[in-house]
Amino acid sequence: MKKKKILLAYASYGSGHKSAAKYIENYFLNQKNNYEIKILDISDYNTSFGKLAESLYSLNFKHNAGYLFTLIYKFFNHKVSTLPYKKFTEKLYNQERLQKAISDFNPDLTISTHFFVGILISKYNKMKIINSKILTVLTDYKSHEIWTRNFKNEDGLIVGNEIIKNELIEEGLDKNKIYPFGIPLSEKFKSALNKEETYKRYNLKKDMLTISFLNGSVGSANSYDYLKSLLKKRYNVQIIMFCGKNETLRNKCLKLIEEKKYKNIIVLPFTNDVNNLLNISDLVITKPGGLSTTECLELKKPMMLIPGNGGPETYNAKFLVSNGFAIKNINLIKFSRNMKKIIKHPNIIKNMQNKLNNYETNTSVIKLYNLSKKLLKK
Repeated sequence: MKKKKILLAYASYGSGHKSAAKYIENYFLNQKNNYEIKILDISDYNTSFGKLAESLYSLNFKHNAGYLFTLIYKFFNHKVSTLPYKKFTEKLYNQERLQKAISDFNPDLTISTHFFVGILISKYNKMKIINSKILTVLTDYKSHEIWTRNFKNEDGLIVGNEIIKNELIEEGLDKNKIYPFGIPLSEKFKSALNKEETYKRYNLKKDMLTISFLNGSVGSANSYDYLKSLLKKRYNVQIIMFCGKNETLRNKCLKLIEEKKYKNIIVLPFTNDVNNLLNISDLVITKPGGLSTTECLELKKPMMLIPGNGGPETYNAKFLVSNGFAIKNINLIKFSRNMKKIIKHPNIIKNMQNKLNNYETNTSVIKLYNLSKKLLKK
């Protein structure tokens, strides 16, 4: 029997889209099936214009221009402002090279974790270059016009929860093509985690409040000033600082610790042990990115949200705060006040924990796999 082909594709705007695609790939590859699977970063086919767009996004990421990104995000969240979306998307990528890469693989199903992919695959379908079914995975807790612009040409939209699904139904989208599976998450976050072993491995104390700074695999520098503010208070806490692949951030943190002789803190480079370390954390300080907050939700970890990249993260924060899973901090002053309250009143964390305990376990990749099998039988 000829193998069915599944293309997992994303665009490198931040680390979340890639991480979601990799999580899906890992799960699908571990199943006993007759599928051929290929993962593709369409950013590898950027034109000069595409490289510029990616550079501008990275500039926002590095310099925390979230307010500007939020304005742009809101402007394009309308049918009129997104009218030229197809032409814009096509200009970002070398169509000849990208078409060849996709047509050579000739997928039966494309699972996209970025809206640009679905738009391009639909175009190639209409050109009869390929004939692929399309599933798009929304990687935030709020939809956007650009994610749904191509909805009629796709076979399904995977969203974070029932709230998003109901919002989209109210906007007139077909309820039968919206699947509230959640944001895909690595299966290792569901593994049995040995807390005792983690405490021992990292020389951490079981009876001390543990606070983690989660900065994603890229290592967002947004949290440095917040770490500095917390360390300055010298609370009786232990801190885990995840720096991801950002060596500049890590060296900056290590220098600060050495100069001020701070104790009870570990500063880590990129690690595959994030799940174990988050599991022993009492509180996670993070920007409200879709993937990072999903990891915290899965492990039932209360969050302190710090300013991030704006745009969809603004809506992620609203979702988390309104459900009592997190506390939002708009600046360092607010953060300092909230941390003081948390240290003084441990019940604040306990109350968030109780609400998180009722949050549904993430089975997104399993549901997505079963839906993919169903679509490939048609």
